[in-house]
Order: sequence, then structure tokens, then C-alpha cells
Amino acid sequence: MKLKAIPLATALLGVAAVVGGWLIWYMLIDPLSLLPEPHRAIIATDAPSPRAPDFPGRRVKNIRFDAGMAGDIRISVSLPKELSGKQLPVFVLLGGLRTGRANVFYIDTPGDNALLGFEYPLPKKIEDGWTTVHQLRNLRHQALLTPAQIVSVLYWLRKQPWVDTNRISLVGVSLGALYLPAVQNLAQHYEVGVRHLVIAYGGAGISDLVADRLRFGPAWVREMIGAVAEFALRPVEPSLHLPSLSGDILLINSVGPDKFMPASSVQELHRLTPEPKTMVSLKGGHIDQGGSRLVKHLVDVASEWLRERNAMNR
Repeated sequence: MKLKAIPLATALLGVAAVVGGWLIWYMLIDPLSLLPEPHRAIIATDAPSPRAPDFPGRRVKNIRFDAGMAGDIRISVSLPKELSGKQLPVFVLLGGLRTGRANVFYIDTPGDNALLGFEYPLPKKIEDGWTTVHQLRNLRHQALLTPAQIVSVLYWLRKQPWVDTNRISLVGVSLGALYLPAVQNLAQHYEVGVRHLVIAYGGAGISDLVADRLRFGPAWVREMIGAVAEFALRPVEPSLHLPSLSGDILLINSVGPDKFMPASSVQELHRLTPEPKTMVSLKGGHIDQGGSRLVKHLVDVASEWLRERNAMNR
């Protein structure tokens, strides 16, 4: 019996060593190396459908791209109807779990600028039962595709004749603010980083964000689930990308309590964001709590900050 136990113990130790080594590698490796690569030549695969409504003096196009390993990309672009050969600043909007088309309609007076709304490759709804298990299995992969997809769009933008490539800005709101540090860091790695960033109603520390949102079980259970979520989503964890960011950065958060972003996450975001940075606090809670008035105030603050830096036209 003892002779049989020795090989079994050796095998278990070997498995433990392999797993432990992988865990150490996963926690120490540069998170950029764990993200999918962007596609440098994305191709439109079909005509926009359904047709997006237009604002007066604007035309809005829904566009779908095939980006190879980076997956299927959907965006909406809002442009002035009369371009006349002009090159425009571009306002790339990463909002919440809305369509790209809904995101471009946040700004009802865009002026002489191009707006681009990105649609996440994420399910709009998590189903119950075994379907949930299947969806969650794919959710991490879809979540990690997002930075590569947005950087692929930045490549596409730089090839468009109507784009002023020196005045492309990334604006992340809520979920988009969580993704934006990984997006800009990946874009910098591939030399397509932008000069101006707006991070609105974001935070850092996925574990704290998840634990704070859970409404069941004792604190240690919520903290354990949060730690597992941060481990799984480590490649897009904001705190790992924020110190590497370059460019001028505007941080916008709530004056008071934010039901989606715990104070510890907001403080960590402010601490890790490098200079030059501007910090603004708005009344009204999280962006989803404040209604259309808060959305308009956010847009006005971000737009004025960008105009002061010549990153956006009047």
C-alpha cells in the first residue's frame, strides 16, 4: 500500500506544481499579452441595417465589420451631411450596454465633429438555468475581445479621408470607463493611441466592484466572488493599465455616493491615473441615476474640456 501511495502522492505534487506555476505566470505576465490582437484591416461585411434615424444636418450609418480573430464589430458613425473634403475630430464613445447607435444619440448638438458609438460583443441578457453556464463560459472571451475590437476600429478610422488623425478622442462612460484603460494601453502598444481620454463614472479594482454589487451572502462570500471575477478578468483590470497611459486625461465622477462604483474603486482610479489629469465631480449619482439632465451636463463638461485642448470643433 505504501508503494502505491508514493506514486500517487508524487503525481498530486506534480499537478499542484504545474497549477501553481501557471497561477504565478498568469499573475505576473503583462496583461497586454493575454489580450487578443487587433485586426489592422477590418472589412465591412454588410450594408447598415436597420437604417438609423438622422439628426438635422447629420447622417448616421450603422456599420458591421469582420475583424478576423478579433470577431464581429458593430459601430454607428454620425457625420455632418456636408463634409466637403474636411477632416474632422472624432469622438469615440464607449458607453454602457447600449447599441452603438444609442450611444451617438447621447450628443444631440455634435457640431462639426464625427461621433462613433461602439457596441460591445457582450450578451444583452444572461439567461437562467444551464443556458447561464454556457453564456458565462463565453462571457470572459467576449469581454477580453473588446479592447482588440476598439483598437481595430482605431486602425480603420486612421484610414478614413474624413478623419483628422491628430484629434481622435476616447470617451468611456460607466462600463466604457472600465474598459478604456486597457483600450488605450493596447492602442499605445500598437502605436495608435489617442491624445485625449475622458473616463467618466469609472473605477479600478474589479473585485471591489463585484463584491459591492452583490446583495447576498456574508461579506467573505461576496469578497471571494469578487476576487474570482478579478482573476478571470485580469487582462482588462483597470488598475493594471492606468499607470501606463499617456495623453491628457479627464476624470469625471459623482460628488456623492455612486450605486455602481464604490468609493474605494473611484479613489484607486484617481490615485493610479497619471498626470496630466483633470478631475471633475458632478452631482446626481451614477450616470444612469441622473437622467437626461446629467447626461447632457456630462456631455457639456467633456466637450468643453476637449475644445479647450483643440481636440473638438465647436
